Order: sequence, then C-alpha cells, then structure tokens
Amino acid sequence: MKEIAEVVAKITDDQLTILRTMEELIRSKYIIPIEQIANITKKSPEYINKLVEELHSKHLIWAPLGREKGYTLNFNGLDTLALVALSRRGILSYIGSRIGIGKEAEVYTGMTTEKNVVAVKFYRIGKPSIKKYKRFRSEETAHPSYLEASKRTAAREIEALRILSLNDAPVPQPVSRNRHVVVTSLIEGDPLPKVRKIPSPKKIFEHIMEAIEASLDAGVIHCDLSAYNILLKDNDEVVIIDWPQWVRPTHKMAKVYLVHDASNIIEFFAKRHHLTLDKDRYVERLLKKLQAYNKR
Repeated sequence: MKEIAEVVAKITDDQLTILRTMEELIRSKYIIPIEQIANITKKSPEYINKLVEELHSKHLIWAPLGREKGYTLNFNGLDTLALVALSRRGILSYIGSRIGIGKEAEVYTGMTTEKNVVAVKFYRIGKPSIKKYKRFRSEETAHPSYLEASKRTAAREIEALRILSLNDAPVPQPVSRNRHVVVTSLIEGDPLPKVRKIPSPKKIFEHIMEAIEASLDAGVIHCDLSAYNILLKDNDEVVIIDWPQWVRPTHKMAKVYLVHDASNIIEFFAKRHHLTLDKDRYVERLLKKLQAYNKR
C-alpha cells in the first residue's frame, strides 16, 4: 500500500482519465485496445500509448493477452482511483499499516483530514469468494468482474452500517465509501476467539444476542455472523463487523440466515466458555422478532 500511496501523490490528471475510462469499459469488456481509449478520450493513439505504458510500469494496469491485444485495470489501479477520490474529497489524508487481512478484504489504518484515525477496508473479491457469492449472496453484488463485484460488496457494507448506526446497533461508524473501499471508525478490540479470558462470558453472550435483535429491529440480518466477526473492547463492549452479506428480514432465506447466525454464537460460547444455553429459547425469541418485523 505504501507504493500505491506514492503513486497517488504523483499521478497526473491524464493518467487518471485513462484509469477511469478503463474502469468504465471493463464493466462490459475485459480487454481494452488502445484505439478504443483514444476514441473515447479524444487523444491521439500515440499519446494514449505513452500514458498506458506509464500506467503499466506502475503496475496499475496489465495486459493478460499481450500488449498488442490491449489492457485491463487491476486492483492497484482501482486502489489508486479510490484513494485519489477520497483524498480530493477531504476524507483521507494518510494510509497507515495493515491491521487485518481475510479472503475478501484487507484493512489498514488511515487518518482523516481532521486527524481522526479510521479503518480503511479494501475489498478484493477473487475466485474463491466469487464462488461463495454465487452460492450465498444477493444478486445485487453478483458480477463476473472481480473489480465490479468488489465495488458492489463495499456498497452493500456501507449501506448496512449506515442503517445500523442510525439505530444505535454496535457496529463501526461509517465514514465514507468510494468504489471498493469502505472507511469507518477504528475499533480497538480483538475478535472473540483471540480473547483468552472473558470475565463474564454470559454477560458478553447476552450483549451479542441483544445486538442481533437490535440489528433485526433495524431491518438487517448479518448472514455470516461468527465469533470472528465480533470484536470485544477493553470495556467489555461488543462490536459486530463485516456486513457485506446482509439481507433484509423480508428476504426469502431470512429465517435460515438468522438461525444460522444465532447458532454460531450459541455454539461458540457453549464450547469455548462452557455455558449451558437453551438454544431453542434464544432462537425462538429471534424468530418471534422476525415474524413481528414482517407484520409491520
């Protein structure tokens, strides 16, 4: 990310125009000939070729079938477009170290122009997660392009966070989103499986179940909730993260997803912290709330 930050600081407007043009074109065409870019930008093929070579040398685009066939945008190029936009809008002034990595995203620290420290999540949907999309996710995020799927996923997450934060659910506070990048408040906490000792496991468990209910009342079901999606702060507050797969309570699979989320948490506390929990009672309470929501 340090290399991308350096590119962002030096990139020219004409180079950005090429990247934006390619971003638009790859929605329907994977390989883009230089002649097509020249026609759209009204620049000479010679000048476009010069700019493209510069972008290629910075690893912001690549030529999977050879340079004579054309080029396509990669995640480095998309990172550059997002960071330039966030910087010019006065959202981000600095990108720091990486603090998390998963199958679908990387998370870095960042700083706003007001000197607030934030979390900056870059979605990077790849082949394994595309398959997961097709099995589990809504049509709103499905797309054959990894870059476009990543942008749609980020849009879904920020939408959920905005809904939940307005309803006082324990989630990171949304700051902004551009393309595949989501900026939120930085949560100082550890995922539950990494917390060796919890003083009051039953109390924490109840807080999590209340958070699931609060999210449901707000019209959001997580759909991929596990102990790894729950951060525990030093003051024993819980914060639920990673919301791109969420669905509305009216979704045809809402009941299945809700029960799956609750079951994951119940089983974690039963195994890790040896709590004796009446799973049927907790699930029944959630299903009653789901039913009540859908009768509104």
